[in-house]
Amino acid sequence: MQDKFNFHDFVAYIIPGGLMLLVVYWFLVSFVGLSLPIQVKSLGESILFLAGSYFFGHLIQVLGTVIEKRQRKKWGGNPSELMLRKDYRYYSVEFLTKLKKAVEDTFAMTFETDSVNEDSNRQRNETFKLCYALTITQNVCRHTEIFNGIYSLCRGIIATACISIVMIGAIGIKQLLLLILPCINVALPQGKFWEYDSVTLGLSAALLLIFVLAVWLLKSRFREFALRFVDSVYRNFYTWYSTTFIANKKK
Repeated sequence: MQDKFNFHDFVAYIIPGGLMLLVVYWFLVSFVGLSLPIQVKSLGESILFLAGSYFFGHLIQVLGTVIEKRQRKKWGGNPSELMLRKDYRYYSVEFLTKLKKAVEDTFAMTFETDSVNEDSNRQRNETFKLCYALTITQNVCRHTEIFNGIYSLCRGIIATACISIVMIGAIGIKQLLLLILPCINVALPQGKFWEYDSVTLGLSAALLLIFVLAVWLLKSRFREFALRFVDSVYRNFYTWYSTTFIANKKK
């Protein structure tokens, strides 16, 4: 069960998906005017909500991947590749040299720290994937999965916020029109769809501000946890190499 559902699944899919599900529900009620009296009280309803959140979470991460690619262009590349370059200066030259030797001894392959081209980037990316796989199989990925989960959470929340801004903005615009049109003697049809609600207008304005701030603030945290995630992979790998691999080699 642990392999099927873990911390990463919860923070990367359930939380963003659940938030998106709530926004979609509010949009259907406040903008479309549907009557959806949903209450999560029983175990079955809770399971249904979690399943819906998980499903929406996967859809959200599709958009999150697109946002991630755009952010990486702003960062100058993939952190897993950038951090293995001397000119990026995330690691000292001494540690990069030791890490390079550890990769050569462990995987019988190398990566370039000076070159900046497609082949070198591919080598560095392959190095990261091998280091990550090894830390997982050797159970030395302490904090790595936490950083990866929070990184994915930031990506999911940013994507959720972007969609929510559009939907909540539509709700706010609708309420503004319902407020303004009668003031200029425009007759509105009868029905739930055409009912003005000051609470909905105020709530949409507040939520719109919150989601805009969330996108702005989380972008820096997104990059921070991307670096923390990649850094934990390389450091855990080197710690394993310097303690376990070398010790076994001397026997």
